[in-house]
Amino acid sequence: MDVLWYLNELGLSKNESELYVVLLERGRSTIAELATHSKVHRVNIYDVVKSLKKEGLITEINIGKKKLYLAESPDSLKNIIQQKESILEELLPVLKSKYNKVENHALVFEGVDGIKRIFEDMLATNREIRAFGIPRELPEKLGGYLNVFHRKRIEKEIKIRHIYNENARKRIKYLNKLKYSQARYLPPEFTVPATTVIYGDKVVLWVWSDNPFSVVIESSKMAEAYIVYFEFLWKIAKH
Repeated sequence: MDVLWYLNELGLSKNESELYVVLLERGRSTIAELATHSKVHRVNIYDVVKSLKKEGLITEINIGKKKLYLAESPDSLKNIIQQKESILEELLPVLKSKYNKVENHALVFEGVDGIKRIFEDMLATNREIRAFGIPRELPEKLGGYLNVFHRKRIEKEIKIRHIYNENARKRIKYLNKLKYSQARYLPPEFTVPATTVIYGDKVVLWVWSDNPFSVVIESSKMAEAYIVYFEFLWKIAKH
């Protein structure tokens, strides 16, 4: 497991993740020892230590004239998430009061980070997800993120139905074992280079390339039309 990647996803910077893991593994350490055993430049270590102390992830202790730093329990990471959720709960009503929703509009995202943003929006929308034209290589393109997404989805009991291309039978077998998940595949003649996802009032088009891009269309009428098409494909898709 790429621990540093997961810590980055939780909001820690690359240097914060690096130092926190070093302290977890080594126990109490001086600044000099952190510089020796981590990839963080000594000039930056003081700022990173200050940031981790502020987050409540490490503690400073004095032994004689030495200042040592000790990692707090990994459970303290939950406090960071809870604090952010608390701030968000206070902020959301204010932001929603300023939001002027426009029917029928589109957004374009580039790269894998844009795809992850859309997955997070699926979780926030909290409606059934329908997807078709999914390539076998999707998990490879998103790294460990898909596992994180499915864990969150299952916690929220969000249903998802996938229609993959035929060459993804192994992936389909795995998805059918997950809670609130069903997967099927279509014959080769239906294989397309783009993926379509429908959730809530949104239709997403993913075009796969070295730098994939996404188009998100928010339109209740278009979403309804694509749902009809998806249900047709679902009936002819195979288990």
